[in-house]
Amino acid sequence: MIEAKLEYRFLSPPLKFGVDQLLDQITSQRFGKNELNYSQFIQACGQPLKGHNGEDHPHAEGAPVLAAHSGKVVKINDNVSQGYGIWLLGPEMELEGAKVRPRTSYWHLKGFNCQVGDEIQVGQVIGYVDSTGYSTGDHLHFGIKFLYPDGKDVFPCNGYDGYVDPRPFYLNRWSPGPIAGTTTLTNNDEPMQFQKASIEEKRVFAVFSGKRWWILDPKSLQALEGDVKVNPNLYQLPYGGAIFVSQTDDPVSY
Repeated sequence: MIEAKLEYRFLSPPLKFGVDQLLDQITSQRFGKNELNYSQFIQACGQPLKGHNGEDHPHAEGAPVLAAHSGKVVKINDNVSQGYGIWLLGPEMELEGAKVRPRTSYWHLKGFNCQVGDEIQVGQVIGYVDSTGYSTGDHLHFGIKFLYPDGKDVFPCNGYDGYVDPRPFYLNRWSPGPIAGTTTLTNNDEPMQFQKASIEEKRVFAVFSGKRWWILDPKSLQALEGDVKVNPNLYQLPYGGAIFVSQTDDPVSY
C-alpha cells in the first residue's frame, strides 16, 4: 500500500464541520467496514466489494453538501432508486510520482446545486443531504478514487471498486500510515518485461523495478496461463479487462 504523505493532503470537509469534528464525531461508517453488507455489490472487474468504499456522515435532511476540492462536475446521477449523486473530477496531482486526478463522489442526495460541466470551487454548495438509494437514514456518503489522465482507475479491482480511504487526504489533519485501498504504483516510463514463470506452470508475470508480480485474471483472480499477450502501455488484456497484479515473494531470477 502507499504510505500517507503531507503533500498528498488537499481535501476540505464536504459538510459544514471542522475536519476533526467530521471524522471523529460525524462519521457513522468508516471506509472498508462491514464486508458482509457490501459483498452483494459488484465491482467493475466482476468481483464483490470487500467493504464500505467511502465514509458515511449523518446529517439533517436538506443540509448543504460542499465540494471537498475544486474541479469539474463530470456526472450527476438522478435515479432516485440508485441514489442521487455527484462525481467531481479534480485537477492533476502527483501520487507516488504518477500523474493522477482525484474524483470524489457525493451520494444519497436530496437535490443538486450544479450541472454536468460546471467548474466548481472548493467549499461551494453542490447538493443537499438526504437518504435516496441504498440508505437507512439521512447522511452523506463521501468517496474518493484516483484516475490516470486517460480516465482509467489507478487502483482497479482493489476490493472497493477503485475507491480508497479519504482520511489521509484531508487538509489540517494528519493520518499517517498505509492508505487503505491503495496498491504500489509502478513507473509508467519504466519498460515492463512480461515473462512466463516456468514452462510447466505457464503462468505469466511482470517485472517492475526488479520485483516480480503475477498477472491475474481480473474476474477470477487466478493467474493467467498460456501465451497471454499483454499491452504494457494500456495495462489491459486483449479482451478489455484491466490487469490485476499481485506481488510474489519469489526472486526475479527463476
